Amino acid sequence: MVSALAQPVKPAEQVLVDLDVPACPEMVQAISASHTVETHQLRESLERRAADQRLRDEMARYDFSGERYQQFENELARYGMSVLRGWMYTGNIFKLTATRKLFLAPTDAELEELYRDSAAREELAIMK
Repeated sequence: MVSALAQPVKPAEQVLVDLDVPACPEMVQAISASHTVETHQLRESLERRAADQRLRDEMARYDFSGERYQQFENELARYGMSVLRGWMYTGNIFKLTATRKLFLAPTDAELEELYRDSAAREELAIMK
């Protein structure tokens, strides 16, 4: 049985630094806006990770099997295929494979086909 219990997701600790810098109102407003955006992004990230943890815990409770897990597998596969097809469409897949020392050299015609032919991308994405 796979143990899926882990530490709760916690926000990263932040170090606050007190700087003695005179600030003009425009600077304070820009910093405040930047801080608001960053805080929003951090909150979204934390909420997403907490939701992922809850999903993982639920799957573990049923030993990663059953109808709910089957639905999860199917959704994960759909997502993966969508990402893979996108990488093929843009050609980014060749940069990614090169970072793993798998150097592919598609011809211009092959790149063009991947760009324009959705069926070709689909066929490659579902190969076993």
